[in-house]
Amino acid sequence: MNNEFQTTLKSFNQYYGYQSYLDEVELIYIPKLKETNFTLSDSDTFQHIEVTDGFYYVLSLAQNKLSDLQKATVHYLFQQSVHHVKDIHTSKETSYILKDQPLSLKSLNKLEDHFSITIVYPSYIEKKMLQYKRYLKRYNIEAVLKPIDIMTSFKSEITIEGDIYIHGMFFSEAETFEYFTLLYQNKTMHRHLSQQFPLLSDYYATYITTDTREWNELNHAINQSLFESHTLYPIFNITQEVKVPNSIHNAKVTTAGFYNFSELVIKR
Repeated sequence: MNNEFQTTLKSFNQYYGYQSYLDEVELIYIPKLKETNFTLSDSDTFQHIEVTDGFYYVLSLAQNKLSDLQKATVHYLFQQSVHHVKDIHTSKETSYILKDQPLSLKSLNKLEDHFSITIVYPSYIEKKMLQYKRYLKRYNIEAVLKPIDIMTSFKSEITIEGDIYIHGMFFSEAETFEYFTLLYQNKTMHRHLSQQFPLLSDYYATYITTDTREWNELNHAINQSLFESHTLYPIFNITQEVKVPNSIHNAKVTTAGFYNFSELVIKR
């Protein structure tokens, strides 16, 4: 069935590297009876608002050869990089994966140096990675860069060996579920995390037997553990500037634009 009011979605393998949990989903569209009239005047004035639009993260790969001190050194330097690597779309605030849990690594008594690290990353962030290579070089750390093509990254088919993988993503308004999806449905993420964080399977059993209203607490516990072990952590949050018409009130700005139109008021 596939028409303007009804469609059926069926799962298939390798959907951007995520494993589906449902084999088939039927979507039915029920149109609202009340018409909405959401138009803006060309002469409307705007205000500029900065919004967070995702994050870049480091994932420790299963074959990571770095020592604990080297891992901590790289983690700390990446955390501090927001103050040293120029980028107008990089937030200088404490970075986070879960927005209500910004985490910060305390300064280290000693920074390890004179070692090399192999970094795997999608090729479209080549410029950013060259910046990081020069940045790490200041601390006598040699970064070996291994780019992968975009489709390999999207499908999570990462087989190339390295110490860490750097990638970017964003959560929408359902981060409680999206964090779970990141851990357990993203094939690359799950494969490498499960080999370094044995409790991941135990947490899964807890997730599926726990009310979803309590998932936020589980997310925080895992996020804290992965951060402290330098296994999965954010580098920086991406910021974008959006224009919001002054005639709109009660609008909440999200990564996908405005939402909850029933609460918007357009001043005439």
